[in-house]
Order: sequence, then structure tokens, then C-alpha cells
Amino acid sequence: MGTRIETGFVLSGEVQMFYTVRGKGKPIVLLHGNNQNWQFFEMQIACLENIYQVITIDTRGHGKSTNDSKKWSIALMAEDVVAVLDFLEIKVATILGFSDGGNIALQLAIKHPEKLKALVLVSTNINPKGLKLYIRIPMTIIYRLTSRLSSLSKWINKRAQQYEIMVLEPNFSMQELAEINIKTLVIAGEHDLIYQKHTELIAKSIKNARLEIIKKTGHFLLKQEYSIVNSIIIDFLLEEEDKEPS
Repeated sequence: MGTRIETGFVLSGEVQMFYTVRGKGKPIVLLHGNNQNWQFFEMQIACLENIYQVITIDTRGHGKSTNDSKKWSIALMAEDVVAVLDFLEIKVATILGFSDGGNIALQLAIKHPEKLKALVLVSTNINPKGLKLYIRIPMTIIYRLTSRLSSLSKWINKRAQQYEIMVLEPNFSMQELAEINIKTLVIAGEHDLIYQKHTELIAKSIKNARLEIIKKTGHFLLKQEYSIVNSIIIDFLLEEEDKEPS
């Protein structure tokens, strides 16, 4: 018999946030990247649901989650996550975020540290300059074009918002990172879209953060090298649990 899956919607402001819950145990929340949905994590879910209670959330305007007239921001999306956690009566959880999901996870660590047990940041940046130029330049061009045409259709407006949040956000300070006191794992691919020096800076700036650079892979390491990455994530989480007082 397969793992029981709970699905539903949680109201965050005027937005219906879609979530799924699988497995039992300590909760871990998976936050996907831009222009994705919870299914991006299929290889992580298959591994983690045997050990943890795995919660996935579709970001507003993504997957089955709805959208409203509010301008997207990392801060707003973090509050959406809080709304889901509160509805599910989860007081503390590990947050695993990929790409923009990692940026949302960082926002949670900064603004709602009491809700985080541990933090896993995969291919995350702390400002737009962390993205390599060959991806940042075309994204900026597309953003400027779609923003000018956003009034023509809902589809174009949505694309403008998706590119805007990548071109203009996040904007975390070194001081904000230094104040994070949550056990953190920072992962990126050797050929990631994020500069390796930027990834190293994130790991160096957060107290006692662990850094893993996965060789011969890029931004989508959670799919390209899922076996290696899953093993690193589980080892990190189990190691942190072993340190907890009995």
C-alpha cells in the first residue's frame, strides 16, 4: 500500500494555496523554484516520505495555487508558507528550498526563525548579482519587455511577475545572514546558474552552515544528481537530530 496523500487549499489573503502532505514523522517543507510546482520534487518526495512528514506547497500563481492582484515578492510568498504551516498546526519544520524557493526559505529564516528547525538551501542567491550574467541579461530583457506589455493579457502579466521577482529580488544583507542561528545546509551544482563564490559567501555568512558543491552538475541538481543530493540532505538532517538532547 502506498503512502497516504493529503491535499488541500489554504487561504492566504485572497489566494488559495495548494499543499500536499505525505508520510509521518518530523515535518519537512519543500519549496519549488520559479515557474515550477510541487512535482519538481518527485525524486526527493519518494526518498523523504519514508522518514519524514513531507509537505509541498505551490507558490502563489504556480501549479494549483491561485493568484490575486498583489505584486509578487519573496516576503509575500514567505507569508503564504506561514499561512499553510499555521493551518496544518505545524509549529516547527525543516524548510528545503530550491532556487526562488530557497530565497523564500531564507526569508522565513530571517523573519520567522522560531518556525524553523533546520534550513536546506539549494541553488539559492541572496541578491540578483548572484546569478551568472549569461542568464541574468536575457532575463532582464524579457522582464522589461513583458512588463511593458503586461496589460495586454493575464498570461503576459504573470510572466512579467515571474521575471520581475528573479531580476529584482532577493535583497538580503550580510547582517541578516549573520543573524541566522539555524542549522543550515547550502548546496549548489558545480556548473550552477549561481556563481560559486556567491554560494560560498552564503555558507560563510550563516553560522555553522555546511557547504556542498555537487560536481559535474548544474542548477537542476535535484533531478540530475538526485541520489547524491538526497543522501547529503538525509545525512545532514539525521546528523542534526542526533545532536538534539534526548
